Amino acid sequence: MSCAYWISTAIAVLLKKGNLIEITGRLSVNAYTDMQGEAKGSLNCHIDSIKVHQQMKADATKAEAKQAEPVDDLPF
Repeated sequence: MSCAYWISTAIAVLLKKGNLIEITGRLSVNAYTDMQGEAKGSLNCHIDSIKVHQQMKADATKAEAKQAEPVDDLPF
């Protein structure tokens, strides 16, 4: 899905991978034929508003990454 938001660039600092956001806007569908003659389509959203519900904390993502690393000093 392709999204377009033209109101302000200040929201960009809040849009990070893992954040829970809600968008409202107008949906549209674009139908076209590609270079090989195949029918294709794309879904687009012209965003009117963005609401951030939950932000991922940088420390939490680092802690999760550390837990995922294999432990070499096992007692057995």
